[in-house]
Amino acid sequence: MLPESFLTELKFRNDIEDVVGSYVDLKRAGSNTVKGLCPFHSEKTPSFVVYRDTQSYYCFGCGAGGDVITFIKSAENLDYIEAVKFLAQRAGMQMPEQGVDDSMGKLKLRILEANRAAARWFYAAIFSPAGKQGLDYLLGRGLSIETIKHFGLGFAPSSWNALRDALRKKGFSDGDLLAADLVARSSKGSVYDKFRGRVMFPIIDLRGNVIGFGGRNMGDEKPKYLNTAETPAFHKNRNLFALNFAKRQKDRAYILAEGYMDVIAMHQAGFCTAVATLGTAIGDHQARLIAQYADTITIAYDADEAGQIATKRAIGILAPTGIKARVLHIPRQEAKDPDEYIKKYGNLRFERLLQNARGSTEYELQRAETGHDLKEPAGRAGYIKDAAVVVAALPTPAERDIYAGVVAERAGATKQGVLEQVEQLRRQHYRKQKKKERSELLSSAIDYRDKVNPQAAKNPLANTAEEFLIAALLRDVAFGRRIYPQLAERDFVTDFNRRVYSLLKGAFDAGLTGDLSYLAQLLTDQELARVTRIIAETAPLHIDIEEIDQKIGLLKKESSRPDSETIAHTPDADWAEMMRQLRQQKNKRT
Repeated sequence: MLPESFLTELKFRNDIEDVVGSYVDLKRAGSNTVKGLCPFHSEKTPSFVVYRDTQSYYCFGCGAGGDVITFIKSAENLDYIEAVKFLAQRAGMQMPEQGVDDSMGKLKLRILEANRAAARWFYAAIFSPAGKQGLDYLLGRGLSIETIKHFGLGFAPSSWNALRDALRKKGFSDGDLLAADLVARSSKGSVYDKFRGRVMFPIIDLRGNVIGFGGRNMGDEKPKYLNTAETPAFHKNRNLFALNFAKRQKDRAYILAEGYMDVIAMHQAGFCTAVATLGTAIGDHQARLIAQYADTITIAYDADEAGQIATKRAIGILAPTGIKARVLHIPRQEAKDPDEYIKKYGNLRFERLLQNARGSTEYELQRAETGHDLKEPAGRAGYIKDAAVVVAALPTPAERDIYAGVVAERAGATKQGVLEQVEQLRRQHYRKQKKKERSELLSSAIDYRDKVNPQAAKNPLANTAEEFLIAALLRDVAFGRRIYPQLAERDFVTDFNRRVYSLLKGAFDAGLTGDLSYLAQLLTDQELARVTRIIAETAPLHIDIEEIDQKIGLLKKESSRPDSETIAHTPDADWAEMMRQLRQQKNKRT
């Protein structure tokens, strides 16, 4: 456990509103609350609330919650100790030497050290005789020596154990190399190099750490790209290739490409805000990551059908972030991707292509024309039908009005006719959405499983009282002097709330402040989110001594009632005594 004095100062120096405000655009929502779009899931209506008085946050959309340390854990993809170190560094504080269980942090550090050593080995290999094949390949793809050095590109020779043996000599164990996914284990138990006969692309995070690798073969061998699997140091859906270079630019107009070579070719040509996802389609977290550095982004995916489908998906993922998305159009007959286009036509032609990139709506309307002959009535009708779907998805009436006019002019129809079709689609979508919401609500009601506190649903009165008292203790530690002497742990009905109460009471008895930071070291993220929800849902309630005493009395009554399982297993000899006690309790209440 970290010292309480350290955590108290850490939170004081890292006010949650200031920290969260560097990731989320927060607006006033009350005297003690601010609200914004949740950084942990895509949403259009803000449901992410920060509570100043308890230094906590809770999202009513996805259920994420906790304190400033928990927030940094999720936002930066760190474990608990790493998040504390992050905030300590932000505040200029020294980490305490005692009481730190940093086993996961040490493993992650060992992986990063192994990756750095591997990157240096791959880099040295490409400039050695053994790496001539890889160097010739990259030079043949139009890369300069300066670019190869800038990106730290390397080569993995066609050997089963060259990297393994080199890193063993540097003191890395097979366990270290397996954790880093640099080697694999055979069916006989021996380990061998994962990357063999491939050009190597080191993946570097925003702090300059080598977190993983992409390896490209130089022939027809499958897979074309082999990437590092998920490790404690590498999560492909939370990072972007070359963002470490792009973030150095003052320009907030980014380019999103599909692969390593496209990005490297663009950087070499002077377009240094190009980034790429890591062997997968763009996800919500990557979109939010880009939004921290860019105001506009040009999607420069391949010109083939798969690239166009990926473009449409990326537009939808990027939309909730507020980034203005544009789409690069590379004619298929000219080139298949940015790398090939730059090689054929040069930097200036590619720059003009970027300048002429269409907005996402214009792009989708252009796509809607595909397969429709606008010279024919049926073709125009088909185009209006497909284009109306695009216009109906626009968020404001003004945008829908403008683009309805564009579609009408293109199809030789009236704007009013297009708008009527758009509104019909919006009504249909609204009904479908409501039906889906009702279905999900009914489904959750029928098959609800509360994994954190499964006893809450069967004991609503007791659970409500328990949560009120837990919230009181977390909002003001002084309430403990009123609650703890009257309420024993056995008076709690639900196991989860009893455990939380026990932890808080233990802290109080030890002279510690039982707050979210204290609980965060003892509960899982899911459990801590539930505690934060308790705080959030009771935030509007006034808590005073009279209400506390009432809830204590209610909980004592509820806990003294035997449940159905107890009754079912009560021996006949004890049945009469149990009934006598129940009647006595009933008479007292009346």
